[in-house]
Amino acid sequence: MVRQDAVFSPVRALIFDMDGTLYQNRLLAEKYDESLYAYVAAQKNIPFPEAKKMFAAMYGRLQHRCGRPPSKLYTLTRLKLSDTEWARRHGARVYPGKILRPDHRLRKTLMVLRDFYRLAIVTNNHQKNMQATLRALRIEGLFDETLTLSESRIFKPSPGLYLAMARRLAVEPQACLSIGDRYDLDLAPAAAAGMQTLWVQNRQDIYRLPQVLQPLLAKQYTLGKTAAPGNAVMHAVRALRNDSLVVIPTDTVYGLAGACRERPIQWMYRAKGREEKKPLPLLLSDASQASCYAEVSKRARELMVRHWPGALTLVLPVKKGARCGKLTRGQGTVALRVPDHALARHLIRKAGGALAVTSANCSGEPAPVFPGNISKKILAFSEVLLDAGKCQGGVHSTVVQIRGPGMKVLREGGIAFEKL
Repeated sequence: MVRQDAVFSPVRALIFDMDGTLYQNRLLAEKYDESLYAYVAAQKNIPFPEAKKMFAAMYGRLQHRCGRPPSKLYTLTRLKLSDTEWARRHGARVYPGKILRPDHRLRKTLMVLRDFYRLAIVTNNHQKNMQATLRALRIEGLFDETLTLSESRIFKPSPGLYLAMARRLAVEPQACLSIGDRYDLDLAPAAAAGMQTLWVQNRQDIYRLPQVLQPLLAKQYTLGKTAAPGNAVMHAVRALRNDSLVVIPTDTVYGLAGACRERPIQWMYRAKGREEKKPLPLLLSDASQASCYAEVSKRARELMVRHWPGALTLVLPVKKGARCGKLTRGQGTVALRVPDHALARHLIRKAGGALAVTSANCSGEPAPVFPGNISKKILAFSEVLLDAGKCQGGVHSTVVQIRGPGMKVLREGGIAFEKL
């Protein structure tokens, strides 16, 4: 049981077991057991009671040999039967929606946790069974990542499952908390992978998680005081290469930065609560990088020469074959800028010449000019904060879209329209 005064080291990700942790239902467990016995009976061409005894005997031998209760699907494979075939023919006939009821308090708890933690599921169940269970509980869509037997083909208790999930979440194992109801299957392998663990006995323990956990916030490097710029940039670049997010100073406001790959972009949208249809801009180390991502017209080149580096963002047609990932959201244009900030440009150059960067605020909130104004949620989704004091510009960049010879101001900011 999770005590109200329990103390855990701050974490960035919560990895849940499903059966027995997110729900406890004896009837559903019995239905799944019966489907296993029915599958054994059908495949071995023996009566149901005999199949049940055969399964129990193998389960007992495995428990004696391993010194812990084995996974029931692993037991099935030791009988030389296919767990995938069971899931398709028999497991799919168990309908969690007819047995489980929506758990609105669980949903509310997970929604609170999502604000500060990455949420995941690691389960020995199959993908379709898991999805049906989450729908029945009304908690579908709340988990950032799931790892089921359908795709991993690795049974618990394997530390490799938890290490694989940590990589997906772009979080070091020691910053993950594994939450489960079985020590041998859920917690021991996670601990072997270097994670913290939490043994829960009922859903009340899950409901108390927001009160007993603390999010791990970005490590802050105060430039010129506690860290030399080179050392701080090295840590930031390492985090970016591992698909983590970094908060950086720019000439306008503090920015939330990530590599131009699918997972960092996913975390940026999650951290900000940004609308999925809104594209993300790219900050470049220098103007020469622009032609790698966009079709640069003569008019666009003129504006670059006059205002880069500076507070001007140019929205240009995406270059055919450019690796913009999911930045553009299918709009066919990409927003580019070179910041007038030496440290930001140096970091971007070290990280490969371009980074997805958006203001380091939750959507609808003011963009931060001081590091102390950055919200706890943004810091919970970031690994490094480069603190360079106040940003000199203090306002967003001006955004201009170029189409052929024409120009349209989408947002006026650091550069007035008449100066363009």
